[in-house]
Amino acid sequence: MFLSGHPLDDYEDVLTRLRAESWSQLAAKARQGKVVGRVAATILAKRERKSQRGNAFAFVAASDRSGQFEAVIFSEALSAGRPLLETGNVVLLDLEAELDGEGGDSVKARINNVSSLEEAAAKLPQGLKVVVDGAGGLSALAEELSQAQNGTGKRSTLRIVVRLDDLDREVEFELGQGINATPRRKSALAIIDGVSEVEAL
Repeated sequence: MFLSGHPLDDYEDVLTRLRAESWSQLAAKARQGKVVGRVAATILAKRERKSQRGNAFAFVAASDRSGQFEAVIFSEALSAGRPLLETGNVVLLDLEAELDGEGGDSVKARINNVSSLEEAAAKLPQGLKVVVDGAGGLSALAEELSQAQNGTGKRSTLRIVVRLDDLDREVEFELGQGINATPRRKSALAIIDGVSEVEAL
């Protein structure tokens, strides 16, 4: 489904720090009894419906690196989380899960809350170290960093290492204003021409 890896691949370290579990882990627990848990997922689709009483609810199809699943979300949580439930968004889902009926092996899930994974990641203290091969890559890096300064969220340490091959040495410095070191920003820095490494500090 995803030609270049799952969208959550960039968030592996973040998910560990947030103590989010995979859908397969939560589903396995649900087969032993009703459970609650937090799962990070990419939204695939949302189908909204109305109950007989006129209350809105929706079926949400989502995916994480362990597989796809569907969950229902009812009126109050849907109203609060609707802007985040757009196809392609990466989110944190607070789920309630249990076996779907007696004697079966399928698991049904209910979404109690939706939050932005990107915003949760931005609140975690995490700096970045960016290694640039040669001074030629600095202009493209500077352009990306100028865009990064327009973002919101917690600022973290940004350490830049420039490898000067002609002098056979490295120059290292820290950017004073820091950076909003989200996984998405880390990925954007990693694909810049001349950048050879981007590491979490």
